[in-house]
Amino acid sequence: MQRVVHLIAGAVLLAQLYAAPSLGPWLTTTAQWLVGPLVVGSGIAMWKGHRIRRFLRGRAARGA
Repeated sequence: MQRVVHLIAGAVLLAQLYAAPSLGPWLTTTAQWLVGPLVVGSGIAMWKGHRIRRFLRGRAARGA
């Protein structure tokens, strides 16, 4: 599911890049403030997700 969201958000960014004048300024604003951070966050989660889960599991076991 995470990869699908990442691919769809990437496609929106590509559409914004190549078709920006014809689609209007709302797509640029949406891409900058919503889609861009979503792509970055999902990319980091796919890349380092196992380490993040391990870190959070260790904190929960210690009671922090």
